[in-house]
Amino acid sequence: TYNKPELIKYNINSNEMVIYNSSNSIINDSMFISDIAIDKKDNIWIGCNGLIKFDGAHFTKYTSKNTEIPVDYVHSITFDSKDNIWFSSSSHREGGLVKYDGANWTVFTPDNSELPVNGVMSIAIDKNDNIWLAQYTYLGVSSLVKLSNNAWTVYTDQELGFTPVWWGNIEVNSKGQVCGAINYTYSDMAHNPKPQAIIFDGVSCKHLQF
Repeated sequence: TYNKPELIKYNINSNEMVIYNSSNSIINDSMFISDIAIDKKDNIWIGCNGLIKFDGAHFTKYTSKNTEIPVDYVHSITFDSKDNIWFSSSSHREGGLVKYDGANWTVFTPDNSELPVNGVMSIAIDKNDNIWLAQYTYLGVSSLVKLSNNAWTVYTDQELGFTPVWWGNIEVNSKGQVCGAINYTYSDMAHNPKPQAIIFDGVSCKHLQF
């Protein structure tokens, strides 16, 4: 047996719940849902084998077959202050970062930009609309990347103080610092980990162990 994906809408005021699955939506049993985000118009965006938009009544799925999305694997979704959606569309050798403004798709890959590698595990945006990417190539080959006004900055082991084995999620706190989780699940250091999380301000990196 396996868990079948569902999108659950819960109203905390009325205590009512609506479940969307393969019986009443385009969410099918083979789909793996990686991320969910909500824009300023209350549209639900779902990262899966493509990108799904749900406006409360209708589902629309965007894939490499009907858009410029390079890879049908969307792992992370977020929005900037102008409500542009930024999401990963990548594997370790294909795709990269995509921006969608509601009409146009802008794709960033190592072939057409200074994006250093294809793989994007997690995305966060700070209050100045700087785009932060947790990037990977292979297990143990990871970096943190900032896109600011079309300028790319890559932070590796020299700035971070170590090389993240594998990224979990990253977020930006109220101080503008990038907070990132480090994932050791797939490594032989699972029982003897190095830093389990970081706080990075663009200059210095604090390592956290629990």
